[in-house]
Amino acid sequence: MTFRHFSIAVALLFVQPYAAAQTPADIPAAHFAELPGFTGAKLSPDGKYLAYLYPIEGRWFLVVHDLATQTNFRIPPPGELDYRWLRWANDHTIVYSLVFSAERDLTETTETRLIAFDVNTKENKSIIIPAEKTGGVGSRTAREKYANAQFQADVIDWLPNEPYHVLVALDEDQDGTDEVRRVDIRTGKFKIVQRWASGVQHYMTDQAHSVRVAWGINNIQETTLAIKTTDGEWVNHNGSDWYQQGWFPQGFSSDPELLYVAGIAANGRAAYALLNTDTGDLGDPITADPNVDMGALIEHPWTGQPFGISYMSRTGGKIHFLDDKFGGLYRAIGKALPGTANRIASVSADERKVVVVASSEREAGMVLIWDRNAGTMDPFGWYYQQLDPEQMSPVRAISYEARDGTLIPGFMTVPLGTEAIELPAVVLPHGGPHARDDGSFDYLAQFLASRGYLVLQPNFRGSTGYGAAFESAGRNQWGGLMQDDVDDGAQWLIDEGYAEADRVAIAGWSYGGYSAAMGLIKSPDLYQCGVGINGVYNLPQVIVDDQ
Repeated sequence: MTFRHFSIAVALLFVQPYAAAQTPADIPAAHFAELPGFTGAKLSPDGKYLAYLYPIEGRWFLVVHDLATQTNFRIPPPGELDYRWLRWANDHTIVYSLVFSAERDLTETTETRLIAFDVNTKENKSIIIPAEKTGGVGSRTAREKYANAQFQADVIDWLPNEPYHVLVALDEDQDGTDEVRRVDIRTGKFKIVQRWASGVQHYMTDQAHSVRVAWGINNIQETTLAIKTTDGEWVNHNGSDWYQQGWFPQGFSSDPELLYVAGIAANGRAAYALLNTDTGDLGDPITADPNVDMGALIEHPWTGQPFGISYMSRTGGKIHFLDDKFGGLYRAIGKALPGTANRIASVSADERKVVVVASSEREAGMVLIWDRNAGTMDPFGWYYQQLDPEQMSPVRAISYEARDGTLIPGFMTVPLGTEAIELPAVVLPHGGPHARDDGSFDYLAQFLASRGYLVLQPNFRGSTGYGAAFESAGRNQWGGLMQDDVDDGAQWLIDEGYAEADRVAIAGWSYGGYSAAMGLIKSPDLYQCGVGINGVYNLPQVIVDDQ
């Protein structure tokens, strides 16, 4: 029994899921290529509304759904601007970011804007207003205002106890240094709560919503990392041993003295530790599996309090819980939804309503609403509502030996209903290259499998998640060791009898596109076809662009 066959208690905005095809090959290619059906689903603090982004005719629309009346309304994107993310500031106000392309001094730029939308009045209002310039001669100069800041949507704290204010970092005078504003989302009026001399673009607050960490880089490439003690003193940590060793702030614990930092532990794996901001002492590494890297710090969707650390084990995504309360919520969800990776995407302020996203290697994502008072957990919609997971292909975690004996992990997707015996195959190296495939739903791998292809996704050296040494082994190895690992994966498919020797292709995008081209150059007898999608081919130009 899959999710698609649950009885649906919640009315969906659009059509019901696609009826299961007779075979995967019957599924139209367009259904794999659709934009995911839901992005950024967020509950209002009172739990009455669910807001999310939904694709309509290739553009994201903001949708607000009334959970009591099962009605909704849509807010189309304005002109050429696109929605980037959304968040409820209070029971009736959504704050969202818009992104668009512009030009400044004959240079193409990407710009962001911060908008507040009132669900009662249906009014949009820009909440970042230019500040007045200071200094100069006479009253005329005093009345002049700065031009719009390029980036206006860096909200560093949502101030959950102040429903009409947020903290925003922005560079109002465009001098390369951000300041922090406390902004009234009703009027745009603001107060500067933190300035810096030069070279700081980022800030972090503690659980009392006080600015406590500042970092960035100045115009001569000097870095700054400063942390405020609980006594209010800013301390520069550029020379601190822990910072020199690569540890970096991630978020404050409930104790104002203790800050979670991430870095590389003695075993070569990414880990977390608690830094005492008053003494500078670094605690013991926090890790869950000594064989894999710890991932991202997971924060409470409403308060921002860290409650867990994600990591990817061989069997899938997991969470190391720092807060047993949220661990209990996840365990309850796991009992209701066994066999899937489950994520809490949003909660009401009282935590009685919870938005859950359930996914697996065959289900891209299902959005459910858990009403803890009513004792129900009902499906609301799907990321790919036209794709039935029962028609998707199984994914196996695999590993193979590279030519130098190093074990290379990866994933293999086998067409549904077939055995992995001398099948046509596609090797699909990931982009990045400092990234990884994790065995979760991959629309391209599933599309290829639906057409009868075996798909191999190798995590060649240079991939993240397997320790610093494994990742570092890929540095300066474009077309070298990293490509050997990919080609060795193709040869492994043939040697093991999984793939037919004269029917192997290689494809990828970004770095994967480069790898596809290099595979044809280095191993022309191994591949019969190569496909590069937005590949990176002009490496000298890449170096120039990154400077």
